[in-house]
Amino acid sequence: MPLNVVTAGDPAKSSILFVHGIGASYLNWQQQLESELANDFYLVAFDLRGHGNSGKPWTADAYTDSRVWAEDIDRIMQALALTQPVLVGWSYGTGVVCDYVRHYGTDRIRGIVLTGAYGGLAPPPSTPPPTALLESMQKNRVLQLSPNPADNAKAARFTARLLTAKVMSPEWYEQTAAVGMMLPGYARRQMLKHKFEDADLLSKIYVPVLFAIGAQDGSMPTAQSAALIAQLPGAKGSVYPDAGHSPFAEDPQRFNAELRSSESR
Repeated sequence: MPLNVVTAGDPAKSSILFVHGIGASYLNWQQQLESELANDFYLVAFDLRGHGNSGKPWTADAYTDSRVWAEDIDRIMQALALTQPVLVGWSYGTGVVCDYVRHYGTDRIRGIVLTGAYGGLAPPPSTPPPTALLESMQKNRVLQLSPNPADNAKAARFTARLLTAKVMSPEWYEQTAAVGMMLPGYARRQMLKHKFEDADLLSKIYVPVLFAIGAQDGSMPTAQSAALIAQLPGAKGSVYPDAGHSPFAEDPQRFNAELRSSESR
């Protein structure tokens, strides 16, 4: 199955591999790929299976089996001869990073950065969103899985607005919604069945981990993040006070600086 891979920088330099979330694409990482990070690192991003310009398998286990997600990362690492990359996961992509760790361990990577979720290292937050938002999200899920493209488009526009606390440019929302439309409903449906329950990996991670936490992101409550970090030797948390689910897009300058710092840890 083909994977759409995009790179920036010199392959001879230390590498960073970015893993996006559900309904997204490599374009989410534009503010990293097109930044000065490319002067000093080899930056690699790709479209997850089912997304963007990557292949879109029809079988259910192509999305529910943790091994296939791990193998996709491994294939990219081997194809590009990446040596000890830092893996950066966002939202659903944090779980994909943990899938890699489950099947390949941490011997071949240099570090992990997780943002927008815990990758299953901790249970989902126990405090639900406000009732009105929860009802809107439930209605939106129905539209996401509808066979009607008009419903899908409406859901994609709604979802784009949830991804940040900061008000982004109209072009950002438009691109994010358009990319969301490229994930087929059948693939999304199967991806949502893939449960990330990775607390057992806490004792198997032997590289530094950075949690980039948007203070306005209900997916990563500050107190729960602190409790998780305390259980993981070598872990560190960085709170972005004004950011929501996407610190790398809302405050890219700081996020990129912390990526640079994570490389030197």
